[in-house]
Amino acid sequence: MNSAGRHLIIDGYVKDAKVFEEGKLMCLFYDLAKSLDMTIIHGPVFKEVELDPSKLTSDVFKDEGGITGFAVISTSHMAIHCWPLRKFFSLCVFSCKEFDTSKAMSVMSETLGFASINVMSIDRTKPVEPKG
Repeated sequence: MNSAGRHLIIDGYVKDAKVFEEGKLMCLFYDLAKSLDMTIIHGPVFKEVELDPSKLTSDVFKDEGGITGFAVISTSHMAIHCWPLRKFFSLCVFSCKEFDTSKAMSVMSETLGFASINVMSIDRTKPVEPKG
């Protein structure tokens, strides 16, 4: 077996930035873990950077604040980065245990209310093991 796991990466916009409230994001992580038969061993932990609308420009990205969260699962991690003023997020689930990406997408869509998304599902692979 050369598999090093599955990495699901979603970048997208939501219809309503209220989904980025910590309580809703916490529920998202617990719902994901439960539906994918994963075990959270640390977290979820969320950190907020105060929103600063003056940094919101269309020509150059400046960090106008938001929320980042992560959870360590027994087989790796889940993480989300949210920019409420843009209604934009980046989310990933990585696990060395295979999981149902369509189930994960369903849970995320139901919780976040996607407006538009880009999705990558990557089969991570181990490099050739060094000799010696």
